Amino acid sequence: MNKLLTKTVKKVTIMSIVIAVLLIASFLITFFVGANYGIATDDMATLTVTVDDYHFNNEASIVKVESVCETTFASPEVNVEPKITYRGEMSADSELVYAFEYGTDLSKAKTALKKAFETEQAKADSPIVAAEISVSTGSELLKAEIAWGYVWRAVGAAALFAVLAFVYVALRYRLNMGILTAVCALLAPALSAAIILLTRIPFTAASFYAMAISSMIATVFVLFNLNKLRANLKSEEAADKSAEELIVSSTATKEITVFTAIMGVALILVGAIATAAVRYFALASLVSLIVAAFVGLVFAPALYLPMKKRADKKAEGVTASGYQGAKKTSEQED
Repeated sequence: MNKLLTKTVKKVTIMSIVIAVLLIASFLITFFVGANYGIATDDMATLTVTVDDYHFNNEASIVKVESVCETTFASPEVNVEPKITYRGEMSADSELVYAFEYGTDLSKAKTALKKAFETEQAKADSPIVAAEISVSTGSELLKAEIAWGYVWRAVGAAALFAVLAFVYVALRYRLNMGILTAVCALLAPALSAAIILLTRIPFTAASFYAMAISSMIATVFVLFNLNKLRANLKSEEAADKSAEELIVSSTATKEITVFTAIMGVALILVGAIATAAVRYFALASLVSLIVAAFVGLVFAPALYLPMKKRADKKAEGVTASGYQGAKKTSEQED
């Protein structure tokens, strides 16, 4: 890893250009095409199966109803696949709602499903033999774009967090380290949003929480690096090392890698067993986690290198820890 960091630590200009291109591209695509909103907030065609309350709350009955629906949808004559399914429990008749891509023709599915229920209820041993079941179709214009209020609140929260991080780090460490932390705290959510929008991952209001997590984790990773850097600057070997060597050796590679791996596995497991809405959040969080790791592990060291060189040059030979080595003196002959 140190060999890789030795190469990337000098590439801050290239990385900055690539990041700028990603941010601009995501803005343009979102402006002209729009974000990919999740099915839960998108236009949809719906097929609703209404079941009387007694059979809806009876496990054997509702499982049979769902089985009939799934079999009918998968049949060659119908061949439609719902994007999402949810139950609407009410005080009287309750509903099973199947949502499909907007514009899907559900007339065949409706007719086939009515016949399938009639056939099933004709069986004497069926758990839904006496159930009151009706089938209806419709379309709902539910494409509720994320309100701009969410965006401005997210931007404000990110800016406030960056300011607080700057103040804390600048007071505890150094001014240039505070600037580094603030930049990374702002870059992580912005880059996370860009990648989520560019890859067309379904965007929901929960995506803002994933971006906030990215900002916080990136800040923690930068602090890992700064803690190691401060300790290395106080060591006796610091005077013999170049700025590149100090920064590379001070990168918290192990801590960042282990943390990212553990959190990444947890998010993958959550996404594998969760509902669609939670799966979108887990996917956005995974992207944000990877971005935070990139910022802390690769971009932050590269960004701090020119800052440190400038500070060292300004100090005119004084090390970053404030220690000034002994000066060589020439012997004078009488």
